[in-house]
Amino acid sequence: MAVFVFMVILALGGFCYFVYWAATGDERARSAAQARVPEINAEHGLSFDAEPEHILWKWDWDRWDVIFMAFDQQHRKLVLASGKDKTFCRIEDFSWLRGWSHTWKSRGEHISHRIELETADLNCPVLFYNVKSDYAASRWIARLNLLING
Repeated sequence: MAVFVFMVILALGGFCYFVYWAATGDERARSAAQARVPEINAEHGLSFDAEPEHILWKWDWDRWDVIFMAFDQQHRKLVLASGKDKTFCRIEDFSWLRGWSHTWKSRGEHISHRIELETADLNCPVLFYNVKSDYAASRWIARLNLLING
């Protein structure tokens, strides 16, 4: 009986930890990713913008990590990097982005918005970044137009 009670307590503890991690994991992953931006700047002599609202965030379920895209307007570069895997850091010129658009899907009353980025990469020609609202998507489209088109 004591073993059964112990197993139930252990299972409940694991479930509670999972709920806590799921509720706070995204925020912690974004903080870790944001902390990488100054490291990348120092390593490559660039000046990617580390402001959270100027970074596109994507949760990568395969890696259990945040993949982010930050922009350096001065040097006309962008970076794709991982929040925790320091070996994943890809720096490209702005010309690597071929186009962008705002798309959405409706599931009943829920509408999900995302930014689709067309790239010059044959292996990954389209990247998707979910955003919170139509307003956020419109701001990103305007921001990309200003960054890339000048």
